[in-house]
This record gives sequence, C-alpha cells and structure tokens, in this order.
Amino acid sequence: MKEIVRRATRLLSLALFSIGCFTVSAAIGQEQKTGDQDKSTRIYGVHRIVLRESVKPGDFEKFMTEQVFPGAKVTTRSGWVDSLILLRSEGDREYLWIIVWKAPYGGRDRVEDIYADVREKLEAFGIRTSFTRLLEAGVTTGKP
Repeated sequence: MKEIVRRATRLLSLALFSIGCFTVSAAIGQEQKTGDQDKSTRIYGVHRIVLRESVKPGDFEKFMTEQVFPGAKVTTRSGWVDSLILLRSEGDREYLWIIVWKAPYGGRDRVEDIYADVREKLEAFGIRTSFTRLLEAGVTTGKP
C-alpha cells in the first residue's frame, strides 16, 4: 500500500503539470533497481478526462472502479498492467486515469490500447482531452 501511495504522489506531481499546461509530453528512461530486483521499464499512460456536464462524479468513479479497472488488468508476453490509478482534481470535473504498464523486456506497452477498449463506454461519461506517455527514469523509497 505504501508503494502505491508513493507512486500516486509522484505521478500526481507530474500529471498536474500536464493538466495546467494542457500539453502532451514524454520523458524517456528506464527503471533502475538494485540487488535481486530486475531492470524493467515502467510506462505511465496518463489520460486526462473531463466529465460531461450531465455526469455526476460519483457515477463516473463507480463506473471506472467497478467496470473499467477489473477489465483493464491485462497481461501479455511483453508486459502487464502494474497498477491503475484514478485521480480527481479539486473541482470534481477533471480526472487523470493513470495506467502503469510494466515491461520487463522493454516490450510494447498497451496503455493506449486499454483506453481504446473502453473508449465508447467512457465517452458517455466524459471526453479524453489529452494523453501523455511517461517512462520511469528512476525510483527511490524512504527506506534506508
């Protein structure tokens, strides 16, 4: 749980920049770990979604967590969904849907394909206004 909170906090600071500037950018890197952990690429697909005026935020959140998230847990030979995160802005109408894809061999990610699979249903709730693909450049934890 601490790992998820740490990642979400880090992503929130990166993703809020995208919301404020309305830009699509990419950073290139590779996760670096030490010891017995593997070197893997972790790709963050950040989808910015603005709700339609007729949609209640609670209905959208329920749709995402109960219908989209369970179906988005994809595993292929080139990687898998490591985590799914839904962040809401303070104004309740803008969301960031973050798909974290882990590619142990640097393979093709599916962060856009997962969106495409649910696009039609999701557009009943809101509109994706931007997409950003970020590759993790490094990780640190609070552990000594």
